[in-house]
Amino acid sequence: MNTATDWSAYLAAWQDQAQLVVSLIPEELLAADERDATFSTRLQRPGATQGQLDAAEHRLGFALPPDMAAFYRASNGWHQVGFDETDTDLLAVGDLHFLRDASEPLRAVLSGYAGVGEAEASDPAVPFMYSDVADLLVLSAPCPNGLYLFNPLKRSGKPAFLLIRYKFAPQRFATFSGLMQFEQQRCLQALRSMLG
Repeated sequence: MNTATDWSAYLAAWQDQAQLVVSLIPEELLAADERDATFSTRLQRPGATQGQLDAAEHRLGFALPPDMAAFYRASNGWHQVGFDETDTDLLAVGDLHFLRDASEPLRAVLSGYAGVGEAEASDPAVPFMYSDVADLLVLSAPCPNGLYLFNPLKRSGKPAFLLIRYKFAPQRFATFSGLMQFEQQRCLQALRSMLG
């Protein structure tokens, strides 16, 4: 998905699918306020302007991958569709930052995630991470479901998107689109689990 139009259609379909699943969840399994929150939450936010994208790329020192830039043109971040307060929020383009600039609490949280410790990060057997995890770009607010990171240039010279989850091995995605498809499946699966 390399255009904002593609992403807008994708996010709208995702929102519709999530709300359809929620509408099928029995009332005794989902409180009215949770159901209302799901229907009032908009996955898609207003898109980033070209000026916002240019400023972010200048600040970060590299161009965002085309599919990621197209996503931000369609939706400048998001609040995950769902009633679970632990769902992942994707940061707005102006809030993207390197792990080295993250707050101490975020670094402390990351120390509990598998594959983020200094030993693992400097191990050549872990090809999708920098030797210094501080160079990873933080894409999402931390939550129990995980943290999305972007390695703009790994050892092979290709970027990698990562999902780091507590007590799980890191998952790697070659593209931003792949990461978003995984997140959509994760979200819908979590909602479908309420169907029994």
